[in-house]
Amino acid sequence: MIELPTTLTEWSTVIGSLATLIVAIITLINVRTIRSQQKMLEKQVLIQRSSLCPFIEIKNVDIEGNTFRLNLVNRGNGSAVFLGLLLHFLPYNPLDPNSISAILYALKDGKKVRIYPNDLLVFLRTETGKSNLHPNECCIFSAEATFYYTYYESIFEGINREVCKFLSFDELKAILLDNGFSFAAISAMLVYKDIAEEYIGNELIFYYVADLRKHTSIQEVFKDRIPFKQRTIFIEEEGKFIPWEIYKEGKSSRGILELN
Repeated sequence: MIELPTTLTEWSTVIGSLATLIVAIITLINVRTIRSQQKMLEKQVLIQRSSLCPFIEIKNVDIEGNTFRLNLVNRGNGSAVFLGLLLHFLPYNPLDPNSISAILYALKDGKKVRIYPNDLLVFLRTETGKSNLHPNECCIFSAEATFYYTYYESIFEGINREVCKFLSFDELKAILLDNGFSFAAISAMLVYKDIAEEYIGNELIFYYVADLRKHTSIQEVFKDRIPFKQRTIFIEEEGKFIPWEIYKEGKSSRGILELN
């Protein structure tokens, strides 16, 4: 049997507890309502943004020397901003599948320092300097092939700082050749953002192997179009023998047309 409060103090305590419970219930209901409204708003924003999403079509890719020239058209309903090329390189030895994870070094003030290849975004720009593309607009954009690595140098005892180094294709060749590599896998990807500056799209436009002893420019790499695969090619002049798997699955530079 439940005993009812008998004094004013007891009644006050009970009423206070009920009031607290009611407030908690109302707060919970409000939180759920707000979350539901927030989700609905997010969906509306996504729907609205999707209707204004850019879609870049690559009409043509041309390379002059070490400069990429892209003829682009925006087939979407929204503007694309901050168009760029994402560039990356990997040291590559066809005789060693593990070469892409090799440790690289460069000379700094006469001393060897370990370097770390990184992705680099190079902005694509028109002749007037703009780096965006509006709906149904077609423009030619260009960007110079530039590469990037970092290394660490000591500024005080026990304290190092990260240093960035930007490379032209010729400088990249020199460093990789000094490290004993005759080849490099080079990639270039088209990237862009929407009007809200959210990362939207990317498309791989270039992923080929550069013969560092033969190719003098990105244009020559693009012309030969040697695809990057673990066992894409071998060069007959390198040594007197090669592993059977590379012989069986590899291609020489003369036979590379079969892969295209």
